[in-house]
Amino acid sequence: MTSYYLAFCLGLLPFAVIAQAKPVINQAATEKPASAKRIVYSYVEQMPKYLNGGNSGVLRYIANNVRLPEEVKIGKREGKVFVTFEVDEQGKVQNPSIQRGLSPATDKEALRVVQAMPSWIPGSQNGINMVVSMTVPVTFSMKPQVIPDHDDPILEKLSAVD
Repeated sequence: MTSYYLAFCLGLLPFAVIAQAKPVINQAATEKPASAKRIVYSYVEQMPKYLNGGNSGVLRYIANNVRLPEEVKIGKREGKVFVTFEVDEQGKVQNPSIQRGLSPATDKEALRVVQAMPSWIPGSQNGINMVVSMTVPVTFSMKPQVIPDHDDPILEKLSAVD
């Protein structure tokens, strides 16, 4: 009786192994290599710098290139739109998005101005260029803006805060 039981169990062994066998998916083939993953930093040793005048140059660029929507011209809206974007490893502005908006017309114009922004000096960590997230205010007002001619230490600190 024991030999029949042993033979019976040994006969079922291949079925148990087959039933438990699961297809093994090669994870290396389905996942991107670690070097291909895009990491966006909010702060690095050397923050990105606008080529044409640093932080005050960015504000000057925005003030000179923004086109006021009709609702701002007639005094219906005034305020700031905060646009977040990434400065990639080559210094190009990528993926602008509205952090805090004002109206559809002002948001659209703020995105247009930031997307058209010239290149930056990329941010770096340990001498290696990194993708860094930045936020800039785009002011919509009929009043003239006062923009300093040089980089203000307070502006430097504000640019590092996300």
